[in-house]
Amino acid sequence: LEIIVAAIIWGTAGLFVKALPVSSFTITAYRLIIPILFLVFYFTYKRQSPFKGGYKLLLFASLLNAIRLYFYFLAFQITSIANAIIMFYTWPVFAAFFSSLLLKEKITRQKLFFTLLAFTGIIIMLVQTQASFVNKDILGMLAMLLAAFLYSFTVPAFKKSLIKYSQYEMVFYQNLVGAVLFLPMLFLITPFPTIKQTVMLIIFALLIGLFSFGLFFKGLSRIKASTASVLSYFEVTTAVVLGVVVLKEAF
Repeated sequence: LEIIVAAIIWGTAGLFVKALPVSSFTITAYRLIIPILFLVFYFTYKRQSPFKGGYKLLLFASLLNAIRLYFYFLAFQITSIANAIIMFYTWPVFAAFFSSLLLKEKITRQKLFFTLLAFTGIIIMLVQTQASFVNKDILGMLAMLLAAFLYSFTVPAFKKSLIKYSQYEMVFYQNLVGAVLFLPMLFLITPFPTIKQTVMLIIFALLIGLFSFGLFFKGLSRIKASTASVLSYFEVTTAVVLGVVVLKEAF
């Protein structure tokens, strides 16, 4: 249930990005930094340290997550929500491989079937789009495909570490490296967000970056990464419906 609720919340991300006329660097910076600031205060209040050793895999996954978020937001800015989110949900295809590598989860015939089905869907989408690398839709879809590949490694990587860390400690590490790397973007990228845009960015970061991923990691601690990837498909439905209904995007 936690993962389904988290996925539905993730489905609103495209609306936030479309409504924010700021750089994808700026969106990424706020999305990474705000959860970290909140969690630093939380851990200080609780007198709890998130540093328990065994950081290498977590920090590497955190770095990949930062890169993933930049391309994720960039894709939403240059193509439709439907194009972006459908392309992003190739990540369970890659995650099946990484889950077998990191978590020793078996790749069943059923998973293999859905893998081939997903790749067939990608090919159909690319054929139906004007195949020019100058075309923004193509560039957006390729950006999201890269985001999907990076995310597919982070899910089993974080799942492996959930034995030692709590859900919000995982959120802390998920955003830690990116928060450090993107901190200068708050001062270097212009134009700076208005007060209204800043409030929206903070709400977005807390809702998506903190609350929903807290739910996701709680759910992930109880089930296999491959099962979590299937439940996450609720994000696709939510995002596509919101794109069509709210933004009147064609699908």
